[in-house]
Amino acid sequence: MRESENNLVAEIEKNGFAHLASVLDENSIVNLSQECKKILYSEFIQNEDAYSQFPDTQKFYRNNITKKTAYNTLNRNVIGVSPTVDSIIEKVLTNKDVKEILVAFCGQDYKILTCAIRQASSLSTFVGLHQDAPYQFSIAVFLNDISERSATTVFYNETHKIPFKFDSKFEAFDTKIFNKKLTPAIGKKGDIVFFMNKVLHGMKTGENDSDDSAVILMCFHPCGYPYLPWRLPIQSSYSEKFISSLGPELARLFRYDKSDYSVNNGEIILKLKSQNEHKIIDQYVDQKVKSLSDIILVGYWYVTYLFFFTLRVIRKLFRINKK
Repeated sequence: MRESENNLVAEIEKNGFAHLASVLDENSIVNLSQECKKILYSEFIQNEDAYSQFPDTQKFYRNNITKKTAYNTLNRNVIGVSPTVDSIIEKVLTNKDVKEILVAFCGQDYKILTCAIRQASSLSTFVGLHQDAPYQFSIAVFLNDISERSATTVFYNETHKIPFKFDSKFEAFDTKIFNKKLTPAIGKKGDIVFFMNKVLHGMKTGENDSDDSAVILMCFHPCGYPYLPWRLPIQSSYSEKFISSLGPELARLFRYDKSDYSVNNGEIILKLKSQNEHKIIDQYVDQKVKSLSDIILVGYWYVTYLFFFTLRVIRKLFRINKK
């Protein structure tokens, strides 16, 4: 691994996230941004029988419609809609810098869990701080310039090292409460942010009168952990075959092969193919309290949570009483 990748890996391990200037040429950046904006506002019909029969789950990769979330953001699965977008994302995922970082954290045989556009605006509400599955690793590709005033992802530095299960304990609270401790994901169109899903993160509200804060979010899943594979469309919107229309790396990430999975206590596991493979993510999955400083940190976060939870209950009771 080259020094530049070593530095990025070290930064991600230290803070839980890191920024990389664009790995794409200017033409690709412009095309990616423009095509993704078109996709957000387009729809096409896709019936249930348009999906592969296997795996036999109810997890469909629906790429035919844009969904508005409870946070007033727009979300859209993006693969298989535009040959231009698919080929540019293939470039990103096969870029040497990006690939080496993904392999360092996820090992060789990782799969993709999420590949979607998320567009936030001045109307979007906050997404409170939370952790996702501790074994997942993500990247965000900026589709436009994003500043500190934009509605954007925020990170609480180094929280991936704390042996405390944050889960969604702080998700109901506005990220503004933690502003002084948070680092916003900012950069230029085409830039990339890497982050471990275990680091405490959320989305802040925008401070501009009008805003367009769009990214492609990709979440990756290493071997050895529970994983529910997608039921994919049989066709892409531009080809008779979904998988064969993709580049080799995207096809590998999305392709379903039953032999890649095992079932343990009713849970589908992405098989670990090499017991000797070193994945950085492994050491952060199930951390234990090992020192006095760990006890103090865990105690601090329990007290913080109880304090905010109590305030929330009091506020709710006050509002009920006022009515």
